[in-house]
Amino acid sequence: MAEQRPVDAALAPVITAIRSFSEFAATIPFENFWNIVILGEIDYRQHSPVWYDLIGVLNKEERVRADKSFLASLGPSMGTPVFRFDIGLFSIVCLPDRWEILTKDRQQQKRIVDVACLVFKKLWEIPVTTVGFNSQVVLKTKFKNAQEILAEKMRRAGLGFPQLKGKPDSQFVFRNTGEASSTVINLIGSSLNASDVILSYNREFPIRPKFKEGYYDAAEWIVPNAQTSWAEADEVGNGVLHALNSAPEVKHASQ
Repeated sequence: MAEQRPVDAALAPVITAIRSFSEFAATIPFENFWNIVILGEIDYRQHSPVWYDLIGVLNKEERVRADKSFLASLGPSMGTPVFRFDIGLFSIVCLPDRWEILTKDRQQQKRIVDVACLVFKKLWEIPVTTVGFNSQVVLKTKFKNAQEILAEKMRRAGLGFPQLKGKPDSQFVFRNTGEASSTVINLIGSSLNASDVILSYNREFPIRPKFKEGYYDAAEWIVPNAQTSWAEADEVGNGVLHALNSAPEVKHASQ
């Protein structure tokens, strides 16, 4: 059995198990957010507010908020090992094989890029395999039944979908996988606001160092791809919103 190590009460006032960042993201399913995901051999136990304070990421007020929100799981009896804290402007989650930073404020995009670059400059010896950039954007349409409009657009695409009675529950996924990167785009109607459609736009870049061994800067993959990926998400979102708002209103007969 793996040893379960105690956590200083001053660093972790609350101890809990969070299985993954996606579970945390599911608690804010209908808000805009942008995040960076880095996969590799990561020692999650290093990623406490104390360390982020020491490397200059947090100011005094942010350190206080980080300490208050710090959650940790250190043993197999508590689920997947994880460290997590949230300072309001952004949150960080670290597991043994992934590090993630998320913001719900578009104005903080550069900040989370800078944090990611600094963290992995300090941790340059860690093998990093993949960098990902994800967006979730709420598209507010002019219709009260956006999910039905979305379904009707697909039905009219000439794929042989039948005309159905009732109100469709539509979700569409597009995947594109290449050697340099992969993209997954997901569209789904909001269950909270019938006028909204939720766009998820995820880009993933496998890291291929120029040399087989030695130092390389993860910022080489983070900086050029972060804003490009998030800008692509905005472009797709604008296109989807225009297409939906230009569509005729749909009235389905009840079943």
